[in-house]
Amino acid sequence: MRVCFGNFFKRPAENLVHRLVDLWQVAQPLHLRHFAVVRDTAMDKTIMFYVHYSADNFARIVETGLASWEAVEFPAEKAKKLKLNVPPFGAAPQLDTFGFPANALPKGLMKNSNSSLRDGIMAAKPADYTLSSSDPFVVKLPDGQYGMIVLSSPP
Repeated sequence: MRVCFGNFFKRPAENLVHRLVDLWQVAQPLHLRHFAVVRDTAMDKTIMFYVHYSADNFARIVETGLASWEAVEFPAEKAKKLKLNVPPFGAAPQLDTFGFPANALPKGLMKNSNSSLRDGIMAAKPADYTLSSSDPFVVKLPDGQYGMIVLSSPP
């Protein structure tokens, strides 16, 4: 494998996993906690290595007494020093009807989330798409439903 890919082949994947599990309680949001990955260490004779678990599977291992949360949790005194709000494993998120976090709007919403797809395209300014007045866009109709209109028909 080294002959084909070199020594750096596994580093991007390991880098990504390391970022997810190093501070997993903050890096993995509450509404996605069912996908959370935690990293524990294990030893084989004198060799120490990482073992990655889903948070639910690690919770089962903790229940059997073979591991403890202290091994994978961010230390509370360190969190206080860094002014981080680190939720515990069992914390439940507040979700809206669609399963997204209810208490925080995503950053970068345009027009308080009332923008159209056209507004998004205009903001992104893709190089391979030319905006024209004949592009349809969605509008909210007086009866509360949504419909598509075209300002002018194509020639």
